[in-house]
Amino acid sequence: QATIEDTGSTNRLGLRVTFDETGRTTVESRSGDTRQINLEKTLCKEFIRDLEAVGPLIDIPVVHCPKSVSFGSSLFIEYKGSRSPDISCPSHDLRIGEISKHANQILQAAREATGIPSRTARPHPLPSPAQ
Repeated sequence: QATIEDTGSTNRLGLRVTFDETGRTTVESRSGDTRQINLEKTLCKEFIRDLEAVGPLIDIPVVHCPKSVSFGSSLFIEYKGSRSPDISCPSHDLRIGEISKHANQILQAAREATGIPSRTARPHPLPSPAQ
C-alpha cells in the first residue's frame, strides 16, 4: 500500500489517500469524511512502480521553497514504512517530479470519485450594516 497526503491549507481541504496496486482506496478528508472507492488500476500500479524505482522515501533530499503561511500546503508519500519529506516544492530530480505529478493526479481522481471538494466552504458574507 501507498499513502499520499496533501495537508491542505486555509481554503483547501487536506486529503489522505491510501491505495494498493489493484486500485482499492481509502480516502480521508481533514473534515473527518472517510470513503472507500476504487481508483484506476493502471494509475495506482504506475505510481507504486515509480516509488519502487526511487527507493526508500526517507532518502529523498529535502527541498525548500517559499510558501504562503495561510495558503501553502505540503505533499507527503508513505510507502513500505518510509515517509518522504514534503515533495510539493520543485525538485531537480526528475523522478521526484514525476512522483509529485502522479500523486496530484491520484489526489484529483480521489476527489472526483468521492465528491470531496478541493476547496473549503466559504461562509456567506455578512450583509452590510444599514446606514
